[in-house]
Amino acid sequence: MLLRFGVENMYSFREYQEFLLVVPKASNQQAVRGLRNVPGIKEPVVPVAAVYGANASGKSNLLETFSRFVRAIQLSHE
Repeated sequence: MLLRFGVENMYSFREYQEFLLVVPKASNQQAVRGLRNVPGIKEPVVPVAAVYGANASGKSNLLETFSRFVRAIQLSHE
């Protein structure tokens, strides 16, 4: 299960950026609907996530880095 995905120094991401599917305890967890508790994971997990933003804000670059990440994992087992 993928809970966080971080990228740095690739495409338009110069500094480290992280896409989280967990809700840290320091945040207002009551404001987020549909949280799930997963055995073995301390923080609650969101069941669905979305990426949205203005044009040229890096959405496609995030998906491209994720695609490269998946491909690297697939090729590592060959």
